[in-house]
Amino acid sequence: MQILWDLRKELRCAVLVDPSSDKKDMGKQVQKDPLSDTRTIAKQVIELFATGGPENQNTVLLLQDNEHLRDHLQDFLIREITEQKISAKFPVVIILQCIRSASIIDDEEDESRTEADLLLKSRLSDKEKTSFVSKEKLIQRHHRDEMGKFHGFDIMQHNYNEEYIRKTFCSKEGKKITEYLQQNKVSRNTKLFAFLALVNSYVPGSYLLQSQCEAFLSHQDPFGVNLSFEKRMQPFSDVIVTFSRHGGEDKRVRIAHPVLAHQCVQLLADAGIARSSATLDFLQYLTRQQIQPSLLLFFKDMLTKRETTSNGQEIFSRLILDMEKREGIPQCANVLKTASETFKHDPFYPQSLARFYYIKMSDFTRAEIWAEKAKERVPTNSFIADTLGQVHKNHLYKQVNGKSGEKSGTRDILFWAEKAIKAFKQEEELAERESVNHMEGDSPTKMYHTFNNRGIFGYLQVANIVYNSLTNLNPKWRKLLTQEISAEHLSILSEDRKLMKYQTFITSLRGAVERKFYCFFESYLTYSEPRNWKDQTPYFQRDIVDCFRKYSTAPSPKEDLPLKTLKEEMASTFPGLSSLNPNANLSKITELWKIINKENPDDVNTACNYILANILQTNGPVASPEPTTLPQLRAILQKFMEKENTKLWTPEFYLLVLLLFWPEEAREGDVTNDIDLNKYVECMKQAFDNKYKKYLQSRELVPLFYLGKGAGLKRLVHKSSIDNICVHLKTGKSRTLNKTRGSGEIRHTCIQDHLLRVNGVVRVHKAFARMANKEIEICPQKQASVWKDGNISFYLGFNISGPVAFDIKYTMHTVGSGTNVQKQRDDAIRSERTRMEESKTFNRGIPMGFKTSSHIHTPTLLTEPELKNIHPQLTKTHYRLQCPHAGLFQCMLTGLVFLMERKGEVLYRTVQWDDSLLHSTGRTPAGPLFSIECPQGSVRQLHLPHCEIPSGEFYTTSSSKFKCQHLSK
Repeated sequence: MQILWDLRKELRCAVLVDPSSDKKDMGKQVQKDPLSDTRTIAKQVIELFATGGPENQNTVLLLQDNEHLRDHLQDFLIREITEQKISAKFPVVIILQCIRSASIIDDEEDESRTEADLLLKSRLSDKEKTSFVSKEKLIQRHHRDEMGKFHGFDIMQHNYNEEYIRKTFCSKEGKKITEYLQQNKVSRNTKLFAFLALVNSYVPGSYLLQSQCEAFLSHQDPFGVNLSFEKRMQPFSDVIVTFSRHGGEDKRVRIAHPVLAHQCVQLLADAGIARSSATLDFLQYLTRQQIQPSLLLFFKDMLTKRETTSNGQEIFSRLILDMEKREGIPQCANVLKTASETFKHDPFYPQSLARFYYIKMSDFTRAEIWAEKAKERVPTNSFIADTLGQVHKNHLYKQVNGKSGEKSGTRDILFWAEKAIKAFKQEEELAERESVNHMEGDSPTKMYHTFNNRGIFGYLQVANIVYNSLTNLNPKWRKLLTQEISAEHLSILSEDRKLMKYQTFITSLRGAVERKFYCFFESYLTYSEPRNWKDQTPYFQRDIVDCFRKYSTAPSPKEDLPLKTLKEEMASTFPGLSSLNPNANLSKITELWKIINKENPDDVNTACNYILANILQTNGPVASPEPTTLPQLRAILQKFMEKENTKLWTPEFYLLVLLLFWPEEAREGDVTNDIDLNKYVECMKQAFDNKYKKYLQSRELVPLFYLGKGAGLKRLVHKSSIDNICVHLKTGKSRTLNKTRGSGEIRHTCIQDHLLRVNGVVRVHKAFARMANKEIEICPQKQASVWKDGNISFYLGFNISGPVAFDIKYTMHTVGSGTNVQKQRDDAIRSERTRMEESKTFNRGIPMGFKTSSHIHTPTLLTEPELKNIHPQLTKTHYRLQCPHAGLFQCMLTGLVFLMERKGEVLYRTVQWDDSLLHSTGRTPAGPLFSIECPQGSVRQLHLPHCEIPSGEFYTTSSSKFKCQHLSK
C-alpha cells in the first residue's frame, strides 16, 4: 500500500480485492463465476487507463489482493487492450500480486518462485526499526494515556515476537481478559471474541461485519441493544479494531493483528474454550441467521483450505491439524460433520470429512457415505467425484498391505479394485464432459479450464496395485494380466469359481492401461508440463510409466517385429520419439521406422514418425552413416501436403512442415519460396485446438525444437540438447533455470551459442518473424512482451501448437538491407560476444528505461536502467547506467545517448539552471540541464536531447530565437 501511496501522483493507483459482496445471504452459498468478475475488472482497469482521452492516458498501478484471480487477470487485460486497439508507448498496467499466506516458503531452491517474486516477511529491517522508534515518540506525545492500546504497532515494533504478545496478556489489561474468560465462558461476547480470534488466526485478511457481530450479541440479549459495540465487547475492545473500506459501508471487525489473534486462540484454549467448541458455537448460530457471503468463504477456508508449505501441500487445513493435535481426532470429525450438515448445498465440507475418515480414521465405510453425499450435491463436478475413487483406492491399498487386519485374498483385491476403477472411470467421463462444455461457445472462459486427469491417473494407480498384489500372490498372474495367456486359464490360477465374474475386468486392464498411456499421458507429459511444479506430485510420471511398462512387457501377438521392438524402446509414437534420451539407439530406431514406412507409404502418421526419427538422428551424438537429406524428407511430406484434406492432419504433421520448410536465406529456386507457412501455422493451431487444447490449456507447452545456427536439418535443436545444458548450468543458487522452459534459460550465453536470433516485427500486439523476405505469424511466449508496435528480435521455438518467440527484445532499425544487415549483425556479435540481458522488471510489467546496442547499426536490445535514489524533485533524481561492453546506449527516460568505447559506468542527474546566467543572456531553458560523470572515462561520444520549438502565435522556429548550448568542464 505504501508503494501505491508514494506513486499516486505519477500513476493511476488502484487496489483489487475479493470481488464478493458483503450483502447478507441465507446459509446457501452463492455460486459465482470468478472469471465473470475478472472480465469486468479488466474492463474497468482499461477504462481507468484511458480516462481523459488519448492525450491523458496513464499507467495503472494495480495491487491485486486476491489469489483466485492471479492466473487469469493478465490474459483478460491483454484481450481488452487488443479489442480496444490501444497502442501505448508506455505500460498500460503494472500488476503487483499480493498472495497472503500463513506459512511463507523461503527456500532458495524453490523452483515455483521466480526472480519477480518478493517475500514480505514478519521481520523488520534496521531502517524500519529506527523509523518505529521515531514514530513511537510521536505517538507518546499525542496519545500518552492510550499507548497500551496500539497493539498492532507494538507487535511490529517488537519484530512480531510472540514472546512479547504473551507478556502483553500478563499485563494489567491482559489479566482482566484472562479473568473474564474464566468466569464468562458462555457469554455472547466471549463466544464472538473466540470465533473472531479463530477466523483471524487461520484465515489471513478475514473479518466480520459489525452488523453481523451486533446481531450475534443481541441474540437472547435484547436489553444490550442501546449499548455501543465497543462497550458490549468489553474487556476485549482493546484488542479489536473496527474499520471501513469505503465511507458509509458496514464497518468491519477484526483482531488488531494476526499474531495477536493466534495468541488469543491459545489464551482461549488455556481458559477451557477449545477451537472445536468455538467453531461449533458459531456454526449453531449460523444455521438460524442471514450470513455475509465473505464469512462463508472465510469459514470454508478455515475448515477446508490446505496450506502449501516447503514440504508440499498439507493434508488438511491448519485449523483441523491444530485441532487434531490439541483436541484429538473425534473432535475434528465432529466439526467437519456439523459443518457438512449445516451447509447442505456445499460439497467441500463432506469431501473434507470423507478424506478425514479414510486418512485419519481408516473408516472407509463412513468415508464412502460422505464421498457419495459430496457427489450428490454437485453431481457434475469431476474433482468432487475424485474423492470416492480415492476412498476405494486407499481401501484396496490397505487391504493389500495388511493394514486393515490381515492380508486379503484374490477375490477381495479384485472386488475393491473394480469398485475403485468404476469410480475413476465415472470421474474421467465427467472430466471429459467438463472440458467439452468449457471449449464450446465463444466465451473466453473456455481458455482457462483445468482438465482433471485424476480419474485417468487413479485408474493406472489401481491397475498398478492389482498387478503388484496378484503377482505377489502368484507369479503366474503376470502372464494373465499382460494377456500372454487368455482369461480361460483363470481357473488354473485359483480354485475359487467366483473369480470368473471378474474375467472381463481382468482382461480389460492391459488394453485400458495402454490406451490411457498412448492416447493421453504420453503426449500430456511430452508436450506440456505444469506451470508450477508443486501442482504435480513427484511420483506422478514415475507411477504412470511404471504401470505401463508392467502391462506392456509382453508383445501383442498381432504386432509385427519392428513395431514390437519400437515399443520396447518407447519409440513407437511421435510423443515417444520426441522424449527419447539422446543416448538412445537412434540409428536402429530410424532404420525400423524406415522399414515400417516402406510397408505403409500412404500412412501419414508412419511418415511423420520416420521423418522425426531422421531429424533426431541427424542431430544426435552419433552421425548417421547414410543420412536422409532434407530434400528427401520434404518430398515425403509434400506428398501429403498436396492432398485436399490437409486440414484433417494432426498437429505433429504441421510441426514437421514448419520444421522442414522454415525459410533460411532467400535463394532462387528454393522450394520453401512456394510454401505459404502462415497457412500451415493456422492449420496447426486449429489441429491443436481440436486434439490437445482441452487437455493442455492450463499447462505450459514445452518447445520440442528450437531454431539453431546450423544449416538444413542441423539447424533444428532438439529440446534434449537445451535440457542437458540446463542440467550442467543449474546450481542451488540459480533462479533463472526453472523447470518450466522459457526466456529464463535462454539468457545463458552457452545456450544462446546454439540458437539463432531471429528478426521480426510487432503490429497490433501480434508478432511476426521475418525470414527470407517472408513474414510468418508467431506466438509470443509472454504476450505482454509485445506491448507496442515495432521491430523485435527473439529466439524461435516450436511447440505442439506452433512457433513461439522467446526472449523478445525491441530493436532499432538497421541500416541497409539483406546480406548487409546480416553482416552488420554478425560482425557485432563476433566482436562483442555478449548482449545486454533483457530487463528483469520487463517480465513483471514494469516500464523499461534504456535501449542498448552492441553496434550503432545493429538491432538495439531493450534493457532496464538501474535507478538509484529517485526522489520526488526532478533536480534530485540520480541515474546510473552500467555498460557491460562497447556500444551505443540510449536512455528512454532522458533521451541521452552514450557511445561507449569499452565497459564502464555512467552516473548522471538533472541539476538547476543558473537563473542569473540565463537572465544575462536573455535565454529560456528548452530542456533539462545534466551533470554527467564516467569514472572509467569510457564515454567516447555524448548525444544530448534537443527540443523543437513549435510555431504559433507566441513561438517561431527562427534560429535566432532558439540556441543550443553545450557546457562542459
